[in-house]
Amino acid sequence: MPLLSDTVPASVFFIVCVDAIIKVTPTDDDQHVEYLLRMGRFKEAYSYARTHPLRQHQAVDVGHHLLQHLFAEKKYDEVASSLAEVVKGDYLEWERWICQFDQQGMSDLLVDVLPIQGGNSREIKGDTEDGQEKVTRIGEEYYELVLLRCLEKNVLLFQRAVRKFKGMFRPDVVSHAAELRYNDGDMQGNEGGVPDEQKKALGDTYGLLLKLGGQYDRAFEVLLRVDQSDELFSLIREQKLFSKALEALPALFARNEDRTIELLLEHIYVRSAVVDQEEATEALLLRSFLTPAAVVQRLERTQRRYLWAYLKALQTRDKAVHAALSETHAQLFATLFIENEPSGLLAFLHENSAHLPKLKEIYALCKKHQLLEEMVFLLARMGKEEEGLRIIVHDMKSMKKAVQFIADVPNEEDQLQLYKRLVHMTLEMNAALQSRHGQKYFEYRPTEGETWASIARKYDIDEGELRMATALGIHFLAEAAAAAAVAWLR
Repeated sequence: MPLLSDTVPASVFFIVCVDAIIKVTPTDDDQHVEYLLRMGRFKEAYSYARTHPLRQHQAVDVGHHLLQHLFAEKKYDEVASSLAEVVKGDYLEWERWICQFDQQGMSDLLVDVLPIQGGNSREIKGDTEDGQEKVTRIGEEYYELVLLRCLEKNVLLFQRAVRKFKGMFRPDVVSHAAELRYNDGDMQGNEGGVPDEQKKALGDTYGLLLKLGGQYDRAFEVLLRVDQSDELFSLIREQKLFSKALEALPALFARNEDRTIELLLEHIYVRSAVVDQEEATEALLLRSFLTPAAVVQRLERTQRRYLWAYLKALQTRDKAVHAALSETHAQLFATLFIENEPSGLLAFLHENSAHLPKLKEIYALCKKHQLLEEMVFLLARMGKEEEGLRIIVHDMKSMKKAVQFIADVPNEEDQLQLYKRLVHMTLEMNAALQSRHGQKYFEYRPTEGETWASIARKYDIDEGELRMATALGIHFLAEAAAAAAVAWLR
């Protein structure tokens, strides 16, 4: 008698009951997937289909069932995160899902998962073996649907999406919608609930869209109104809008001082590495718009604070270029030192006084700002040594500086005359000083920001001696006040 194992396949089982024998055949993988789908256990069905060989079902079809189930339950984030794995390179299916999401107003969730394929045109390569057309990329209008939804819901996401999908949509379509939003009263108003970050993002993105559409001048105008724009300077460089940049230089500084200076420092040297003569000539012409001389001419009568910031950066970048410029514009440089950095003026005058055409004007400015050492230097250059000596004696009150000043005069006869004048000035000064208990003193009223050290340097005396003399002066004042109080009580 043959054994049961010899006549019955191993995948068949028999259940023996009292009154019956039941034949049981285990389900195969396809039947198990079908069972899971019928029970609504879509995630389990998809996971099983991906890891087991199937004959009747395909994992991608089971994945579509899962996506539709999740979408029906409004689990849009889960659908979006699963699309790339399920849909893969089926661009027609991507387009269908974009429409389905957008009908629910949720297509902005697809920004991070949509595939990006090169090329601006949609190609159809004819029918495939299964009778469907083969599409090489998602159509432009579908990317536009996503972008417009982002614009409606989240400006910051819209900015990121435009940069990500650059080249995948029609810039004029999206820029028209961005223009309407950009010109909205809430976006342009200084008050309201729209944060500055969103205004900046929309302005930058609108400008970028205009650039992508070839409207460079219009893009420049829009981006120039965006504070701390991320797109403005790349537009200037890419499209070589150096003439417009020079014209709008004060506005560029107002929007972003550091990046404006960075741009200008790229154009210190008017030279080109282009081999072709015609191209080289054009390149030199473009670069000549932002040379140091051109920048000085543009800013010297408008925003001198910006000019000073540029010149300081230029000095750090290239001292030789800065020195040459200071010689040709010495008068302007001197006034800029007075306005912005008085402490550096004297050193500048020592190096460039020979290039100053109008010493009297600089002297008048120094007098206005009470720059005593600079006044003395300029008076000496103008041949008015006695006036300079008087300032040292009466205003600076420094005998050491007075003697050194006379010693620097090259003519011995002039030196002798100045020494005689010094004696007379000293006697005059001494007679004019107040005295107390045989001590001569004068009153000094410190200005805001002055310290013991700075005052000591001003009069070329030791700080310790200054403190001691001041303390003695306060003691004298206290004695005088006490005497006056006693006299009043009597």
